[in-house]
Formats: sequence, C-alpha cells, structure tokens
Amino acid sequence: MTTVSPSPSGAFTAYVNARYQFSALRPAGWDLQESANGDGATITSPDRDVEIVIFGSNNLGVSCETEGAALDLPRTLAQCYSAEERNRRAEGSSITYQAKGNDWFVLSGHRSGGQVYYQRSVIGAGSIVTAILTYPQDKTKAMDEITTTVSLSLRAKGTDEPH
Repeated sequence: MTTVSPSPSGAFTAYVNARYQFSALRPAGWDLQESANGDGATITSPDRDVEIVIFGSNNLGVSCETEGAALDLPRTLAQCYSAEERNRRAEGSSITYQAKGNDWFVLSGHRSGGQVYYQRSVIGAGSIVTAILTYPQDKTKAMDEITTTVSLSLRAKGTDEPH
C-alpha cells in the first residue's frame, strides 16, 4: 500500500503569499520553492511524487468594445470555469468531479499520463488564486486528507484588487 504523510507527525503549516494576499495549509516538512516573481509556490512531497502548485494571477479579463472604446472587464466565475474545463479536456484530461460556489470552483480528474489532479480556484474582480494538487493515481486514498486540508484552508483575501 502506498502512503503519503504530510510529515512524520502528520502536521500542516501555513503558506502565506504576501503579493496576492492568500494563504493555505500545506504539509509540514515538504519542499517549498517560491516563484521568482512572488506569485506563489511549488510544494513537493519528500518522495517527489506529489506536487502542489499554489499561485495568484491578475484577472486580466476579456476585452470588449463599447461606444468605440476598448475595455478590459474581469472574467466572471462562469468564464473562468468554462475556460479551465476546456483546457482540461484539450490536454486530454478527464473531469470526474466538479463543484462551484459564489466565488470558487473545483475541477478534479485524471490527466492523460494517469496522474490525478485537483484544482480549486477563487475568482475575484482583480485577481484569481489557484491551488492544483497532482499525484499518482495509486496515492489517491493517501492524499484524501492532504487534498481536503489544502483545499478547504485556501483563503484569498486580496482578490478584489490586481497585484
């Protein structure tokens, strides 16, 4: 049986991103690599089989023209969800679970290489915060607690403004 433990003690620790003003719990003792531009981090299990990518991005929106002037409007939750759903299918991934709230959505399934992915995104008028967990299918049961903890602890306070 394959096991994945957040740490020898099963503990989690907070990851806080100052630039995009979000936080989430992450497995203690896992490798954390901050991105060079400060938009997030990649967190990797000690055996290198599991990866958590958590990041913020500006909600650049969609361009439209009104009364002869070009405007960039933020993408709505529905637009972001549809775009991610199309992206997953275009890359050959299946979608086996999906959920939506007032300002968030979740997509989960299997990538073409047999990896499981779980994505939770929080959408605001100014920015978007996303956490994506990727792991081998044989670690699904072992990853349940980690996936749930990371997903439910994701707090995105700064999504009303771009960063």
